[in-house]
Amino acid sequence: MFVITRSLGKFSDDRRLSDSDMPPAKAQRRQVRREKTNILTKDFHPYSPTFAALASLREILRDSVAALPRCARCCSSISSTIRQTPTMMMQSIPHIAVLRCHTGISSQWVRGIEARVVWTERGFLALTYSLEGDITRLRIPPPRLPRRADGLWQHTCFEVFIAEMGQQSYWEFNFSPSGEWAAFAFKRYREGGPIEDDGLHPEIVVRSAANSFELEAIVRLDRLQAIDPKVPLRMGLSAVIEETDGTISYWAFKHPPGKPDFHHPDSFAVELALPDGSA
Repeated sequence: MFVITRSLGKFSDDRRLSDSDMPPAKAQRRQVRREKTNILTKDFHPYSPTFAALASLREILRDSVAALPRCARCCSSISSTIRQTPTMMMQSIPHIAVLRCHTGISSQWVRGIEARVVWTERGFLALTYSLEGDITRLRIPPPRLPRRADGLWQHTCFEVFIAEMGQQSYWEFNFSPSGEWAAFAFKRYREGGPIEDDGLHPEIVVRSAANSFELEAIVRLDRLQAIDPKVPLRMGLSAVIEETDGTISYWAFKHPPGKPDFHHPDSFAVELALPDGSA
């Protein structure tokens, strides 16, 4: 949990001047600060439409700092009062991968998909998939009760394939915009099955606009007993996008030759280094 505190100065006579009692330039600066404070308060109010109850701490901190006045005095005060609690997680350097559509079936409504991944030293994998395009032309599964589900890959969903460096075994996670999810373990290429562990339950947050869509998923890698937290990972980042007419396009950071195959070893082309201090 991040804690941000600020001290407010007081007038010597314990009262505040109204805007009309001060020079115009100073009154304008006060109005700007007031508007930024209102934005910050609105974003954190639980009834605000922009409030995301499961938003990650890094996003809350980033939005909070962006809403505060950017002056040397305030910045120095903020930096000195941000404290890190023992439960806060250290993160590795974010890796950003641009997904490409398979040449077999193109999409005229999706302009691009970008994936951002961070591996925390406590065994959490944070993934953010950002899609740009005409969202009204896409078939996005409606919100449902978060749970394990089968067949998510048959409709719009986002996926990650994870393997330890130098190993044939790997894991697969599917994240649906509905909040549903699926996890699989494989000893080798396509040899495996579902993981029956509700404790893996990833936290899924969805944000949507007319021309953009974003899904964020936090995965509990520490629930996978077979994974070694001190071994770098190879990953395949991919997405399945269904359009309103039923057309399905397949997106991945790297496609192997031939038909779409996210399980192919060549698709595991993203390497995520160890977080600082975990080696």
